[in-house]
Amino acid sequence: CAEPGIIVEAYSPLSRHSRTVDERITKIAERLEKSPSQIILRWCLQHGTVPLPRSTSEEHIAENYQIFDFELGLDDMASLDAMSDGERVTSDPEEIA
Repeated sequence: CAEPGIIVEAYSPLSRHSRTVDERITKIAERLEKSPSQIILRWCLQHGTVPLPRSTSEEHIAENYQIFDFELGLDDMASLDAMSDGERVTSDPEEIA
């Protein structure tokens, strides 16, 4: 996507996190003194995607914006990268007729 200038959006990247928090995310968040949500959003950003978290809470919106004052290290990124289980939280665009 980068080569032709397409920006990938991470729509509702906190959806799965709202149901359960993986211990790996929690440990990174505690070490960096950030929330698990901030860790997930930062991970998206460092992968070159634009995270689009949904929230109606002013507190969550403000927290979601506070992801530009830190970076995840290579080990943290690798740990988070390894977490994918292939499950989707929304419909698969390839299966929509």
